[in-house]
Amino acid sequence: MMRTTLFILLLGMLLPQFIQAQPVEGEPIPPVELKEENGGRLGGGAWQCSDVKGKPCLLVLIDPDRQELLGPVEAALENSRLSATEGFLVKVMDTQSSWKPDGMIQAGAWLGQMAGKFNEARENGIVQALFTERKNKPATWSVVYDQNNVFRKTLRLNDSPVHIFLLDKRGVIISYHSGRPTSTDARVWVRILKQLGSTA
Repeated sequence: MMRTTLFILLLGMLLPQFIQAQPVEGEPIPPVELKEENGGRLGGGAWQCSDVKGKPCLLVLIDPDRQELLGPVEAALENSRLSATEGFLVKVMDTQSSWKPDGMIQAGAWLGQMAGKFNEARENGIVQALFTERKNKPATWSVVYDQNNVFRKTLRLNDSPVHIFLLDKRGVIISYHSGRPTSTDARVWVRILKQLGSTA
């Protein structure tokens, strides 16, 4: 009886702290900074959540080996023709979740970005791809690396391979999703992103 009471008291003390640390819709995303040994941008340099303020943002924490889970999101973005002025797209690669060395993951992401630029040039013509007005540029994923579970630990996220945050231009969480997104989810997020981006 004494052990049970002690357990309930301990749970009562810890549970509110755990719940408060979870991502909460309507509140700013907790500050996360990735730099040096903890990770950072694909091209080098530090990254922090405040970097995405000013435009709405679709922010994804993803296991690099499970990027196929973002298929519905990629399809919704493709169909929406989201422009770079309407919102940010950020992929935080949780490299601790992968068996691959960090260098291999980064090389794959770099090649993916180069392939995207090549396809844009091929489809639109090299000159047009280089000099298209910024407002017509399609939004593309910025890739960030989390090499020590900083993002997951700070937000106390579960071990799901994908966590998706829709943020407004102030960095406030509009929607949070853990696990495989559906096509319906993705279309709603992208529609909201475009609506917010057009009024930003």
